[in-house]
Amino acid sequence: GRALANELQTLRNLKTELEEQISDLKDMVEQGSAYEVMVEDLSDRVLSLEEELVASQQMIRELEEAADITAEMEEVQTEELKALNRDLEDRETVIRNLEEAIKMQRK
Repeated sequence: GRALANELQTLRNLKTELEEQISDLKDMVEQGSAYEVMVEDLSDRVLSLEEELVASQQMIRELEEAADITAEMEEVQTEELKALNRDLEDRETVIRNLEEAIKMQRK
């Protein structure tokens, strides 16, 4: 009877120990699931941020190209203005020469 009682107690202790281990394992599985969800969320955020980054880089390229075109246009306009000014100066010179010639004729 005594040996049976001891074995019964040993089995009860083992049962309690196994139940605790099962409970711990269940907790670990739940934590693992929570981490899995967290990892999925973070992966989605990373993908989303990468897409935003690509879009931003594209916009930067387009703005840089637009800035280059604007700079080229300003350069062309500056050259055209210089040419117009030279043309005006040449015409003013012609007008002054003609005015001088007219004055000389009137004398």
